[in-house]
Amino acid sequence: MIRPLLLLLLLLIGARPGLAQGLPWQWVRTQNSATGQVIVSSADVDAGGNVYVAGFYGGTLTLSGDAHPPRGNGDMYVAKYNAQGQLQWSRSGGGASSESYPSLAVDAAGNSYVVGAFFDVAATFNGVTLQGQRGKYTAYVLKFDAQGTQQWAVTAGIDATLLSVVLGPGGELYVGGRASQTIALSNGQTLGGFYPQDAYVLRLDTATGALLSGFRFGNQENDQVFGMAVDAAGDLYLGGYFGGTVAFGATSYTAYGFSDGFALKCSPTGQVRWVWRIGSAGADQVARLALNAAGQLVVAGGYAADRPTYYDQGTLPAQTTNCMDEAFTARLSAQGSTQWLRRAGSLNTNDGIAGLVLDAAGNSYVCSVTGASLSTEGTPAPITGSPTNGYLISYDAQGALRTVVQVGQTYLYTLIRNAAGELWLSGAYYPGASFSPVGVPTPVGAGGGFVARIGSLPLATRAAAPPLTLAPNPARDQVQVALPQTAASATTVTLRNALGQAVRAVPVAAGSRTATLDVRDLARGWYVVRWQHARGAGTQTLLLE
Repeated sequence: MIRPLLLLLLLLIGARPGLAQGLPWQWVRTQNSATGQVIVSSADVDAGGNVYVAGFYGGTLTLSGDAHPPRGNGDMYVAKYNAQGQLQWSRSGGGASSESYPSLAVDAAGNSYVVGAFFDVAATFNGVTLQGQRGKYTAYVLKFDAQGTQQWAVTAGIDATLLSVVLGPGGELYVGGRASQTIALSNGQTLGGFYPQDAYVLRLDTATGALLSGFRFGNQENDQVFGMAVDAAGDLYLGGYFGGTVAFGATSYTAYGFSDGFALKCSPTGQVRWVWRIGSAGADQVARLALNAAGQLVVAGGYAADRPTYYDQGTLPAQTTNCMDEAFTARLSAQGSTQWLRRAGSLNTNDGIAGLVLDAAGNSYVCSVTGASLSTEGTPAPITGSPTNGYLISYDAQGALRTVVQVGQTYLYTLIRNAAGELWLSGAYYPGASFSPVGVPTPVGAGGGFVARIGSLPLATRAAAPPLTLAPNPARDQVQVALPQTAASATTVTLRNALGQAVRAVPVAAGSRTATLDVRDLARGWYVVRWQHARGAGTQTLLLE
């Protein structure tokens, strides 16, 4: 029997973009350890096309002759490749236990800033030993110059983990994550009040690593900053999750369930401008942020799709067909309200967004960590049977699906883009992964890390039909349907449910381009609105709440 969700998505084939036929790989560089896992967890690119990666490895890591021995259960590393993919330098560090997955950012001079956390009493980074606390994670920040010389290494909180780093328009360095203990700042003041784990942001001196200032958001539950961005005026944008009741500025928010995802805009000192959130009875989060030139924020993350999920423009109904966590991408206005939201997910798998970038036209590119198949509000990807598929998805500025590209036997953790429009993907790859026509060694150990340069993103081979406009969407009572062009002859607008059954059919007279659908007695959920025209069939998804 065909699953209802899959059938609904199959109705969209023929008029919406489909699965693109692979990526134009230009070069791929891999990192492997014979006895452990290697993962590229973060990457950035400078103006010269040099690519910087940070990751995690177990065992001994060898990069073009640079050997990085194990120090404990897992260590961090950072490496620089030139525009042709040639390794320039690599560095590593860690302690007797393990490290978290690091993140990094690169400034205009080619300095790289790496953040993360090490577990237990101490860790050494290129000759500098940082002290921690037994049984706790300690946050760290490292700076390397363009030649790979470590400039400084500092701790940024005990019982803390840093997950994000961003540079401001004047070269300001901000880091964010979660913390549980008071942090001493360089001006003699402290940042405190953490309990049990609160979201926090620090500003550091790029010359010395001194902790200049900071602020926190928190309550009696766990809260965390995952993603950060900064605009030309220096205002910060934060994404993450919160549990319980938390005050963002003068307004308190209570999570619908275990945790809600949030995005907010604030001043460099933490004064909140606005807050956006998405929440269900489960665990939800905002993991990645990106700003466009108009000041609109694109956010991406994951939500518990098996429960109703709430955001400022309505409710995403619970998916009842073998659904777990799903990924979402949304664009917010400059005032923080939802302009569009799109979901993507697979059956029986927890899905999430691991990378997000925008181009000059406002198109969004996200990479997804998912399972054997992926369905989006636009087209399904074929089921391959592989439990570890990465997907690269692109939406246009209005949220319409442009393309979906499958990268089998990979986890895609990072997506970066330079001003010339070139893209790089990175993450982990496993036996059976293909980057054709570029050959890569079969990963050893528990899987290898990779970074790959891509040419222009291929769009789907099937052209998109002119879109319908539905208002409102989501809807409850009536939906106004606007055809993309005046009907040359009489036509019909049809509404189909997730089983493919026609539940409404409204005629459109020749010379007209509008119709009204009455949906008051229909069940909540996803539907497809379809119309016939001379070039085929146009479709659009509709959410009833």
